[in-house]
Amino acid sequence: MNRFDSTHGDMNADKHRNMHGDMYGKRASKDVLFGIAGYGADKLLLAVLLSSIFLFVFWPMLCILIRSLWDGKSVSYDAYASVWNQYRGNLWNSVFVGICASLLCTAFSTAAALFLATRRGALRLVCMGLLLITMVSPPFVSSLAYIQLYGRRGWITYRLLGLSWDPYNCWGVILMQSLSFVPLNALFLGGILTRLDGDSIRAARDLGASPRAILGDIVLPLIRPGIWVALLLSFVRSLADFGTPVIIGGRFSTIASEIYLQLVGYSNLEKASAMNMVLMLPSIAAFFIYQKLMKRSDMLTEGSRGRQEPLALSLGKCGAAGILSNLGSILFFFIMALQYGCIFISGFLKSTRGVYSFTTRYLEQMVRFDLGTMGRSVAYAFIVSLAGTLFCDALRLLHGAETDSRPEFL
Repeated sequence: MNRFDSTHGDMNADKHRNMHGDMYGKRASKDVLFGIAGYGADKLLLAVLLSSIFLFVFWPMLCILIRSLWDGKSVSYDAYASVWNQYRGNLWNSVFVGICASLLCTAFSTAAALFLATRRGALRLVCMGLLLITMVSPPFVSSLAYIQLYGRRGWITYRLLGLSWDPYNCWGVILMQSLSFVPLNALFLGGILTRLDGDSIRAARDLGASPRAILGDIVLPLIRPGIWVALLLSFVRSLADFGTPVIIGGRFSTIASEIYLQLVGYSNLEKASAMNMVLMLPSIAAFFIYQKLMKRSDMLTEGSRGRQEPLALSLGKCGAAGILSNLGSILFFFIMALQYGCIFISGFLKSTRGVYSFTTRYLEQMVRFDLGTMGRSVAYAFIVSLAGTLFCDALRLLHGAETDSRPEFL
């Protein structure tokens, strides 16, 4: 090789190094720019979300607190004293109904979740359809069906059994709240059951464990934090429910129904605000307990990332717990089928002095006058669901991002 070839080769090598250096430099610069842009977008998104939370959550709560303490001239605690003296019994009524409804609802929810997790085919599809219908229907619709079926002139109590009893009491409120809260809790527990690793259940079966032992020693302990979460959610929802006590509570009233009465009936915003603040205390306590239980539930199911499949168990062979789950599920879905069958049939029946006749007048009136209202309801529901989904997904992404500089409370 002569000197010219050597020099030419060095020049080519330098040229290639410069080209690669420029390429790497541009790529590094681009990564830095995108990193800065991503960091800025992250901060902007966080600011928008926190502003929305402050505007639509904390600001209304702050306004309620100020309204409950301000009597028009100065800061006063008279509204709280009046609430405690006059509505202390209603507060205990709310707590009693919340405890009973959450216990009954959690029992039905666990049974329904286990029932659906161990079933396949058409039966599971039908039961899931009933759950979805129950979840999207307003609570007062269930209360009206309850009166139609079990009221003083109810189809079952009076026409079938010849009974005339008063359905307007606390037990009717507890039953309707329990049945109304089951679908969401059952779907939540069903999601936890689908995250369980089927390999561990098969391994336990291969080692000779009975179905009763698998359910009692593996499945139920793993979903126990989820069961507690469902219990707390049902309790909080029961405290906030005013429609069911108003419709079927009769003389029995809760703090939520009294808040509605003070706000709508008497326009006493100060007393209603104070009652809301009192009702908020057990809800906040339940929220913090809910957070801890959700973390524990995630820890228990974090390692269960194997092949996800229907729960390979036969509840009929799982002892008393399995049998009770089957019976509770059958009872719940039977009541739901009766309830919504009653709602559907009532839309085509006309009562004249206690005699029913078939009619399509209500359907014709709905088609003629109410289609616009139905269309607006569907449109608003779609907008709210889309916005809520995007908002929650953005919060989830920001919560899961590994940013050391971000304070933990955010």
